[in-house]
Amino acid sequence: MTDNVKIVIEGEYIDSFVYSGVLFIVNSDLVLKAYSWDKLFSQSISHVNIFRQVQLKNYAKGFGFSIPKDLRETYSLSADKLKGFELCSKELSVWPSDINIYKNRFYVASECGVDALDFDWKNGAISSFSKSAKIFDEVSFKLATNSHYRLAIAAGNSGLLSVIPDKKFVNRSHVNQLVDAPCSDCQWQNDNLIANTQEGQYIASFLPIPKKVDFEGTDIEYWNKVRAIKKAPPKIGAKKEINGEAIVSSWFSGENIFNVTDKMNLYLSGSKRIDDFEIVDTNSELSTLKYFKAQSSPFGTIMEIGDQLKLFTDNKEHQIIAEEVVNWRLFPKSTSYLNHLHIIEDDYLSVSLFDTPQISNINKFGYRRKPDDIGD
Repeated sequence: MTDNVKIVIEGEYIDSFVYSGVLFIVNSDLVLKAYSWDKLFSQSISHVNIFRQVQLKNYAKGFGFSIPKDLRETYSLSADKLKGFELCSKELSVWPSDINIYKNRFYVASECGVDALDFDWKNGAISSFSKSAKIFDEVSFKLATNSHYRLAIAAGNSGLLSVIPDKKFVNRSHVNQLVDAPCSDCQWQNDNLIANTQEGQYIASFLPIPKKVDFEGTDIEYWNKVRAIKKAPPKIGAKKEINGEAIVSSWFSGENIFNVTDKMNLYLSGSKRIDDFEIVDTNSELSTLKYFKAQSSPFGTIMEIGDQLKLFTDNKEHQIIAEEVVNWRLFPKSTSYLNHLHIIEDDYLSVSLFDTPQISNINKFGYRRKPDDIGD
């Protein structure tokens, strides 16, 4: 018995993403394929009795915060069986450095820039991908999406870029440079965009866009308001050090921000009061010399430190999840997949499901998942 529910899918892959009941996988041949996640998940647990299947399916969709111990097993799906759940495919012809999805639009970052592919829904499934549309044509590393088709690009030597279209249609005139320092990573949380650069941490704070249901006025007035807010430039602040130590990596954990410094210390601060901070004991050696990547979720913080992928929680013990991974991904902006961790190793993709505690005010490595954070 394992500590988690885990779905293992055989095959050689580069990246993966789950969105609205569809599993997107980029295979080693640089082909993007879409599969019915719900159906392949059902197939992988088909040997379990019906009542147990319902429990597992609800847990996988975020309905429920925990699962009985006797269901914490590894369920497998062969590459041959996976073929039966394919919806459509698209040749990318580039090695993606990152992928992301927002409002049925698939984004690909690579050494060739950033491309967007729309996809069509028919009868609850994807029928096809559109022709690729070039948004940016220089080396790009990471992508971050936000509401109203806003996109941020960590574009290496080109710095941090924002893509703010008037509506859904995007052209290159919508691309603006926010920070000119070389940028390797970015994350968007609500109205704040954080970027990791060679000069430290930058935060771009945008004006909040009101929800349509909360707006008092006509539809025309609302959309005019939205367009005006989107065109307003953000307030940009730089933070190169914390507690006298140079910042080398930053990321959001809910409304808070983690910072790792050149002294290999981990600090936690609020996104609204970043000068108030505390040092966090990881009970583990941190190193950014070889490779470092981190992201937080309600169940804890995942850090890729050198060759190891580790899970940090407040039980004072870190857990080695995997070693020498090809890629991994969390889904902090999702509601249905907040408890999912995708890990790609040499010959399979594993999807691990974790418990997400409701009360986490004392959990520094995770953030609170609200009871109504269910569904897509």
